[in-house]
Order: sequence, then structure tokens, then C-alpha cells
Amino acid sequence: MTGGIFGRKNDPTSVRSSTYVARTPETALKSRTNNTDISVFWGSGNQPSSQQTQQRSSGTTSYTQNSTQKGKQITNTARKYLQQRYQEYTQAEIDNMQKQGKDISHTQHTFLKPFLGLGSGEHKVTEDSSWCAAFANRVAHDNKILNQNQQFCGVQQFIDWGKKNNRYKPIGTNTTRAGHLEEDRAQRASQIQSQLPNMKSGDFIIWKSPSYQVKTNQGIKTEHSSHIGVIENVDTKKGIVTVIEGNANVNVTGSSERYVVDNKAQGKNGNQEIGEFQEKNRRDGLIRKTYTITDLAKFGYSGYIDNNK
Repeated sequence: MTGGIFGRKNDPTSVRSSTYVARTPETALKSRTNNTDISVFWGSGNQPSSQQTQQRSSGTTSYTQNSTQKGKQITNTARKYLQQRYQEYTQAEIDNMQKQGKDISHTQHTFLKPFLGLGSGEHKVTEDSSWCAAFANRVAHDNKILNQNQQFCGVQQFIDWGKKNNRYKPIGTNTTRAGHLEEDRAQRASQIQSQLPNMKSGDFIIWKSPSYQVKTNQGIKTEHSSHIGVIENVDTKKGIVTVIEGNANVNVTGSSERYVVDNKAQGKNGNQEIGEFQEKNRRDGLIRKTYTITDLAKFGYSGYIDNNK
């Protein structure tokens, strides 16, 4: 993501906004994602929540009790790609790997390749397309949710499509306001709590907030979110949503909800620039994460798209 919630600047919980911005190999773009348990292909990542355990991408085979066969198929597709451990590289890095005869099958370039050039105008799929949306787009096409003429490389396209087809289920409070942070978060948490029983495996989870506040080591900062993932499971008793998502990482947390990179040394592990949220992994990629209701309320969650219809 670029510009967001948690980290690079577009992440709802640190999920970067959803645009892959090619940089130099030293500043490969990072994404942010909000929360806890993560099955990362590569390492550790970016999350906003308290429990930041990370595991490899082997993982669960369970589904929500209310999920349909369609939802299970979508979830299995996301799990299949998760096991292939895709990671993000800059175009310069990919070109260099190809010159050296190295394998690039684990790069976002290979993942995007079947769709490159499709779509039109600002929605044409390119190497710089939002990778979280590109992941959702591929999962949707694999399961015939979208037709060949529908190539979505941005989160807003999914929202617009969801609204048109009566699939998008938003919460009512989409922002948190300066001076009303705890009040707005509590309201959002209540709305999310009421949605949890209706979320199913295979649905798309959406972070799309024009403005929300994050507590950082530099004080409260205003961020915006634009991110999408595939819901793998929902634990309504514990209030936890497990998500498989692209363009994601694990956030550094602690006494603050997010730590801002103050100098080059702080950004070294996560390969971030000064001003971005600190992340644990050098590369963003396709990972599994868990989010609590509190996490979603804090970091720009806006709703979900029902793919089980």
C-alpha cells in the first residue's frame, strides 16, 4: 500500500495501500497490515495487533460453519497461492535475477503475469498494480466470481462492484476523529462485532478509510487505508478474523501501536524509508494474518464483500 494505515503509507493496519511502487532494490516497497498471527512466506511482518506470532504457510484447513461450498473453494485457492510463497521485488531486482538465470517464480511478477495488459485506462493491470487487489483479482477469476472483462487492480473497484451487486457489507463508522479516538473506535468495534457472525470463509475483507488515527512513538498520526484480503476463518467466540492477503508485512509494535522509522538504521530490517511504520520483514508478500476486533477497529477496516452468495 502506499500511504496508509500502518506503515508505508496506505495500510489500514499497516497494510500498505495496495499499490506496488517499484523502487530501488534497497527500498523495495513494503506493505502494512494490521495484526497478529502471520504465516509469512518469508519472514516476519507488519501488524497492528498484540499477538505477533508468525508461522510458515502450512496452516489450517478449517472454515466458518456458515460458509458455502463456493466460499470453501475460494479459501482453498487463497491457501494454494499462500503455499507458493510469493514475495515482492522491484523491477530492477527481477531484471537482475533474470540476467543471472535465477528463478523468479516466487515474485509478484509471475503472479501478475496472466493479467498484465488486461483492463483499460487507470484500471489496466501493470507491474505497478496494487498487489493486494491483484491477489484478490486472481482468486476471484480462478473461482469465476469476475468475468474476463472485469480486471480489478484497485480496492475501490472491488467496493464499487460489491455495491452494484449488493455484496458489499460496510460498517457505518468509517473514520476515527482527532479528539474522539476512543469513542469512535468503540463505536467501530461494536459494529464489527455485529458483523462477525455473518462473515464467511472466502469473503473479501476490506480496509478503506479516508482518515483514522494511530498512536505512534511520535504521537497520534492520521493515516488512510486501502487494502483487501481473503477471509480464511472467523472465530466469533474469540473475536478473531484470519485473513490471507498480498502486499502485506508484520508491523513492529510495543508500547505504541506503531513505531515510525526515525533513521536509516531503524528501517533496515524491514527495508523502509524514514517516516514509514517499522516492519519486521524485508519484503512484503502473501501471508496469513489474524485480526482481533480491536485491531480492525483501530486500523481502517470498512467492511467485507460476500462471496458466498
